[in-house]
Amino acid sequence: MVNDEEIFRDELAAFRVAFRARRFKILVTEGIISEYQADAGALFAIQLQPTLNNHLRRGRAIYTDETMLPRLPVSLAGLPREHRAFVLDAIAGDAEYLVTDRRRWLNLSAQTEPTYGLKIVTPARFVELEG
Repeated sequence: MVNDEEIFRDELAAFRVAFRARRFKILVTEGIISEYQADAGALFAIQLQPTLNNHLRRGRAIYTDETMLPRLPVSLAGLPREHRAFVLDAIAGDAEYLVTDRRRWLNLSAQTEPTYGLKIVTPARFVELEG
């Protein structure tokens, strides 16, 4: 697997600058929080929850009640069951991008972009497209 941090140091720095400048925001829902908790285990309360709370306070993230998101019937081959909330909430929230380095999610972009308008890209690709 490619490690973006080793290859795209400058692009990742640009991504962080754009994020801090609030040029884009993170979508947070209960489903996404639940998946973070399941994935991170005990580290969630120690590291991830305070980070999410900080981003919400600083206006870098948006909390959306997922029950208010319009749910379309979504069919994606290869979407891991344990990671559905991230992709499905991005589609329902009409996000333009899902930025990740998870290869399994990146592989879904060929399905999500033409059907739902959701581009799934690495941080470096996001900066290339939007920087």
